[in-house]
Amino acid sequence: MNHSRENMILIVDDAKENIDILFQALVDDYELSVAVDGESALEYVSTNPPDLILLDIMMPGMDGFEVCRRLKKDPETSAIPVIFLSAMNELESKTAGFESGAVDYVTKPFEILEVKARVKTHLDLRNALKTINQYNKQLEEIVERRTKELIRTERQAAFSLLIQGIVHNLKNPLSGIIGSSQLILKYGNILKSMLLDIPEDVKNKEIKYIEGIIKFSEMVHGSGTQMNEMINSMMSKSRSDKSDKIEMVYLNDILKQEVEFLNADQLFKHKITKHININEQLPKIKLVPSEIAQVFQNLVRNAIHALWNHPKPSITIGSGTYDKGVWFSVEDNGPGIPKNILSVIFDPFFTTKPKASEEKNSNEPVGTGLGLYSCLEIIKTYNGKIDVNTTVGKGTTFIVYLPQQQ
Repeated sequence: MNHSRENMILIVDDAKENIDILFQALVDDYELSVAVDGESALEYVSTNPPDLILLDIMMPGMDGFEVCRRLKKDPETSAIPVIFLSAMNELESKTAGFESGAVDYVTKPFEILEVKARVKTHLDLRNALKTINQYNKQLEEIVERRTKELIRTERQAAFSLLIQGIVHNLKNPLSGIIGSSQLILKYGNILKSMLLDIPEDVKNKEIKYIEGIIKFSEMVHGSGTQMNEMINSMMSKSRSDKSDKIEMVYLNDILKQEVEFLNADQLFKHKITKHININEQLPKIKLVPSEIAQVFQNLVRNAIHALWNHPKPSITIGSGTYDKGVWFSVEDNGPGIPKNILSVIFDPFFTTKPKASEEKNSNEPVGTGLGLYSCLEIIKTYNGKIDVNTTVGKGTTFIVYLPQQQ
């Protein structure tokens, strides 16, 4: 038996001389197996399905018609082509053979060239059918994948429209916050100047309070202005709509400013060990500062949330250059991200934290599932990318790559 051939043929015949003739004719081109009765043929096919069966009609016990019918009833073997071997030339026998499911006939005594030709024809058809089925399966997989991508794209488009509506409705109350903080700053400075003529012992105490009001009002005004810029940026429908806000800036200046803002969070300021490893030689880069500030702040806040209840929380902030531009990173020593959810962390509305709308009984951080999605959408507009390196039990690093804009 030759085991190096691509196609395997099962010869089913109770006559040794017939087997010898067929074996000699086909052994150089195909892998061959033999069964001498119907029962053993069915048993063999159930565990070793061949690519084609040469099946004798007249055999003791179960004849070829019954074997063929059983093969065609079984979904696992119904596609195997069967060529009948018979000395009978009558039309009735051929008709019965085709009705039982055979694809062709070879009559005895065998003509070797005819046997070879018919075997080759039906194996070629069988192989072609296998290829078509394989292509169909691949096509179904492609269609399924493209359908999922389309659904994802449509969902993100709908999400973008939702965000447009949300941020539009935020503008009015935010304008009130910014305007009020400006008035507080104005009146605070007026009060401070009025206190200059008050006795020294009273003046120092009052000025201390007023300076505190001014300081925190400046923070409110700065945060409100930054939020307003973010909202205006999110409402823009294309890069050209906000081209007047693109600036040549130093990335490190944005990172340092945001760290100062984040220090208003007492947990970040006092409880978390911070390592700042920024490259002071970074070149200027063209971007919208409020957008990058939003991305950085989201990543740092995610890191803070990941360190919830950690005994020794630590965050490392870095920056540097690569061949196309600059990068910054936010690293935490938290629990890491399991492999089974790593692929969906940038999906809109996905979060491992309790939803902001859900009731909870502690100060545990909540989420909307929008932070990382928003970060990725912003960085995409710069043709940049966000890489994630994570090890369960050791921590996670987000690295944001920003190519120089032309």
